[in-house]
Amino acid sequence: RTFFYVLEAGRAETNSDLKLISNYNNAFLIGVVTEGKCRLTINGKSFNLNDDECFFIDCTQPHSYKKTESYPCNLMVIHFDGSTSKQYYEYFIMHSQNVFKSQLFERIIAEINEIIRIYES
Repeated sequence: RTFFYVLEAGRAETNSDLKLISNYNNAFLIGVVTEGKCRLTINGKSFNLNDDECFFIDCTQPHSYKKTESYPCNLMVIHFDGSTSKQYYEYFIMHSQNVFKSQLFERIIAEINEIIRIYES
């Protein structure tokens, strides 16, 4: 009952002034900014993301990413779902916020890279 499953995993680059908007409306997303800066807007609330920051969003809420500097913003993301995903997200947001820094940033990147490798094989 507590299983999570990956819908999509990969890397994204916002290298233009266009916004990236998710295609998964009934899922959740965990991501990291690996390079650059961008703006994440969730349900009308904007967050400035810098490299070395993480984010966690409920994709049922309107959201988009847009670069904020003259150079690209590189992201690594995992769209996932599962029977307890919503409860996990709500618990997380109750104790934190959508954008956060982690002392385990390098490990998070390594784990996302491994998930991407498995997803792409």
